[in-house]
Amino acid sequence: MKFYHSFLSLVVVGLMTTVGSVAQETGSAGDGDSAPAASSSTESSFSDLSATAGDAAPAAPESAVVEAEDGSDSSGFFFPGGFGYLPETVSSLGSFDLAPPIDFKLSLEQGYNDNVYSRSTANGGRKGSWLSRLMLGTNILLSDSRTFLNLSLSVGGKYYWNIDRQSVRPQGRIALAHAFKISPRMTLTNRLSGGYYDQPDLSRTGVPNRANSGDYLDLDSHTALSYRWTPRFSTVTSFGASTIIYQDSDWRGSDYVSLIFGQSFNFHLAPTVTTVLDTRFRMTGYDDSNRNSTTEYLLAGVDFKLSPRLTGSARAGAEFRQYRAAGASDGVSPMAELAFGYRFGQGSHLQWFNRFGYEEGIASTQKNQSFRTGLQISHVITPRISTRLGGSYSHQTITNFPSNNSYDQHLITGNIGLDFAVNRSLKIFTTYRLTAVIYDTDASDYHRNEISIGAVLRF
Repeated sequence: MKFYHSFLSLVVVGLMTTVGSVAQETGSAGDGDSAPAASSSTESSFSDLSATAGDAAPAAPESAVVEAEDGSDSSGFFFPGGFGYLPETVSSLGSFDLAPPIDFKLSLEQGYNDNVYSRSTANGGRKGSWLSRLMLGTNILLSDSRTFLNLSLSVGGKYYWNIDRQSVRPQGRIALAHAFKISPRMTLTNRLSGGYYDQPDLSRTGVPNRANSGDYLDLDSHTALSYRWTPRFSTVTSFGASTIIYQDSDWRGSDYVSLIFGQSFNFHLAPTVTTVLDTRFRMTGYDDSNRNSTTEYLLAGVDFKLSPRLTGSARAGAEFRQYRAAGASDGVSPMAELAFGYRFGQGSHLQWFNRFGYEEGIASTQKNQSFRTGLQISHVITPRISTRLGGSYSHQTITNFPSNNSYDQHLITGNIGLDFAVNRSLKIFTTYRLTAVIYDTDASDYHRNEISIGAVLRF
């Protein structure tokens, strides 16, 4: 039965990819690109650096970035900021006759995980294992004067050599970005990111942090319709959807779908600075309906491009959440999003994401207020050698209903990697990953280290 659920989740990923591709073709020949999200609340960028060489989709190529001041550049496609995204403009690459518009990659990785089941040291039961990972992926990059599409998809799995159960773990990743110019003033953009995970990615919101949560599917999408009414005034109407689906029946009550509607009003103070008034409404529904909630947001902020190298997006305000759970008290919290991107060389860039506000709780009788920060750096040392460095930290305050007792927990991730390009088709890489969870209330703390070496063949 577990295999059936795992296979079904991977089919869902494939279907969403197919739907995205079809939409591109029917929407006047094209769609867009995106990379793994920084969170389930559409907090990512398709120049996101969290993708490591062995297990995630590649970001959009550096050549796609336009040195444009704002979305008015008729030669590029503008992706608005907000929701944790950086405002970005990508160039029209000319035509659909790019060479090659589609490429494939095969990656093989061998490594060691010292805590496969995420067990705490105090409670015992830590189990380490050698692992092998095989992934087959594709990247599609298409563009003409009206449409831009970048799709990255990879599927495969892990094999744990030293455990007795669930030794085979399927995996999948998807990243999509699409832009279509309906008219010179109106642009439709779409972004999709997510994957099928066997261990929690704590850099994303809404994912499990307790041990033994099992495999899960995490998908997130965001669609925006931008319209420039005057040279200085524009609006962005948006819709987003995110979901997490667990394969373990013990966690099935935590499956949820979250829908968010947004409307922003943008005034361009200067070619490089845009002020924003942002309103949003979110509905979150669980398999366990007692966990359902609604949230309203009122935010103000700014999008900026201070130089061809430095871009950013900031939002701050308040969110008002209403809970359905018996004995739960509705909440009001400050809400803030801050994202910076800096390109300090050809192929070298840095991204820094921050968020403060409500997230989903672990149980139906919990309120979760969280601060998150994450930094990713990619640096080209020589034409053949590049390095990756990143990490994230989340401090969460959990309030239990109806007692209103609170406790804190801390989520930490880190990664460092080195890539060596043997030639145009073959790359060798090594990666170290750290995951740590620290609780203030019990001895369930755990940490996990994973180190691996592998190769990527592109064809």
